[in-house]
Amino acid sequence: MGDKASDWYVYVVMCSDASLYCGIAKDDVHRRVREHNHGKAGAKYTRSRRPVRTLAYWKFTGEDAKSKAAKAEHKFKALRKPQKIDVLLENPHALPDWEDFTIYSPARTRLNGLRPNHRSG
Repeated sequence: MGDKASDWYVYVVMCSDASLYCGIAKDDVHRRVREHNHGKAGAKYTRSRRPVRTLAYWKFTGEDAKSKAAKAEHKFKALRKPQKIDVLLENPHALPDWEDFTIYSPARTRLNGLRPNHRSG
């Protein structure tokens, strides 16, 4: 009987031009981000915007993990950039079925810098 269920991730990276890219990865989000930075395995969008840096990711588990991750990716991509930043910084569980959220500390600073009303100091 069947294969072990794989973990799936929705991840968000910041490109060198400060644009955001969201994708899904099976089992190893860090490998997938390395692929964006090296070689042709990364998305066409990110190839001309290297290097990319991981901002955050969500982990999905269980037999329907791939489906949940794909739906979450679609919902995130449908948001406008300011909404994406708000989800990442303030309400990572705003969209259904999003669990096990991880954001990197340096990402908070980079994301805050993208907010139009951000003031440093």
